[in-house]
Amino acid sequence: MAIKDKTRRISPKTLAQDLESLEALETVTDYAPANSNLTLAKLKTLRDNMLGKQSNETQTAALAAAARDDATAIEWELHEAVVAMRDQVVAQFGRPSNQAQSVGRKKDTERK
Repeated sequence: MAIKDKTRRISPKTLAQDLESLEALETVTDYAPANSNLTLAKLKTLRDNMLGKQSNETQTAALAAAARDDATAIEWELHEAVVAMRDQVVAQFGRPSNQAQSVGRKKDTERK
């Protein structure tokens, strides 16, 4: 038997088939497994836990995406403010000034 990599996700198709099998098992009235971990009640508990974890994952991903959007927005806000500040320093002190150079602008003498 091939080694199973339990760190990779199971395909949605396989999970859908598993859920269909579990639903079909509910119609088997005389199901009595020798392994007590495979009872219908325990399988349903596993299914419910899986659905809960998947829901939590989806909600967490949405929160992470929102946090990323918020961080991106404030990064742009800061960047645009700093660019405007540099322009203001050049307007106030002139392009060839030491002040303009100190905020990241090049002096005319540094340009080719």
